Amino acid sequence: MPKSVYKAIVSDHMGSVQVVLQNLLAKAQKIAASQGRTTRVALSRRMEYLRAGSTFNVTGSRKDGEESEAEINDTIEGAQAEAALTNVEDLITMHIHKLKDDHTTRFLFAASREDLPTLRLMLNHGIDPDSADYDRRNALMVASMNGNTDTVALLLEHHASPNMTDVHGTTALFEAVKGNHEDCMKILLKFGGSLCLAEDAAATKLCQCVFDGDTVLLSRLCKAGINVDAGDYDRRRPLHIAASEGNMAAVRVLVEFGANLSVTDRWNKTVEDEARNAGATKILEYLQTLPQSK
Repeated sequence: MPKSVYKAIVSDHMGSVQVVLQNLLAKAQKIAASQGRTTRVALSRRMEYLRAGSTFNVTGSRKDGEESEAEINDTIEGAQAEAALTNVEDLITMHIHKLKDDHTTRFLFAASREDLPTLRLMLNHGIDPDSADYDRRNALMVASMNGNTDTVALLLEHHASPNMTDVHGTTALFEAVKGNHEDCMKILLKFGGSLCLAEDAAATKLCQCVFDGDTVLLSRLCKAGINVDAGDYDRRRPLHIAASEGNMAAVRVLVEFGANLSVTDRWNKTVEDEARNAGATKILEYLQTLPQSK
């Protein structure tokens, strides 16, 4: 049997199973509603009949032994019926969730391998393009991390959200930046992708790039729209750090992407002050040639 035909049969079967389960769940809820129940175990208002030795109804009047026993049996039967409906509902719901998890796992695996036929098939059968695992990682993040440009484009064309974050606050665009996947970055930015970084997080990542001398990653972060003037708790900007480290390449990258030369830290030190204190003559001369500095 051709692989494509097998995939179609499997997908149709899984979709049918989900429909059956959803119909069963709706049926259980309908039965519960027709009986005035909520499919959650909620014991009868005559709960006192279940208490040991109680033979009184809700008004406190006494009944003979036969009538009291009938009331107790009715209460027990009602509780058992509600418990049975609840068990049915819980069982069906559990299987629906398991089926959804299986679909999500398969969907993310296809995205990691750039298995476009499987992805198209699942998307056409109604899977949510934003389906995510327990870490809230979705197919777009996985594809961006692996540089699967065609998969990224396909998911976005099917209205995948470009700015969902996982449990670590990472977006698909940040995955593409880390992996040096410029083509994925371009597509994500075209569809409104963002790094979704708070100022302190942006400052930390930029300053770390400067410390590490990683101007390539610094440049990619800037291209991705990071706030180049993000400050840390001392209001020190990446440009302050670059000047104090004598890192001319980092200074040029930051200036190229619009870094503000007039910013000051909590001690009112400017970028030029940092360059002067570090003895970075070339950086100081470069800064003084810039219109904003003058």
